[in-house]
Amino acid sequence: MKFIWIGVLGATLYAAITTIAVRLGGEPQLSSLLSYGLLVPFIYMLHSRFSFESKAAHRTAFPRYIVVQATALSLSFLLPPLLSPLFGGANAVLFIAIAVIISAMNFLASLMWAFAAPGK
Repeated sequence: MKFIWIGVLGATLYAAITTIAVRLGGEPQLSSLLSYGLLVPFIYMLHSRFSFESKAAHRTAFPRYIVVQATALSLSFLLPPLLSPLFGGANAVLFIAIAVIISAMNFLASLMWAFAAPGK
């Protein structure tokens, strides 16, 4: 549950920061990228301390977490055209499915690799 709540917090902060940046005149794509980038260290720390209560050294866990996040971003770009034929134009259902797939992948990769106990 901690993983889900921190994810919801991250998504909410991302939406708020990006919206404010765009309203202040920022370009949407750049605002989105910068917001995401600003939040990565903060959300990393919350997951490290609370979701996974990790004992892994930050010099190991943080780069791994960056790889997990980069993979998630790549999947968010690659999955829509691959999965859209399965959903017959129901975009809301498609994007919910993608969010579930990416969230599950993030959780498993974080648990089993990024924040794994030393020696794993």
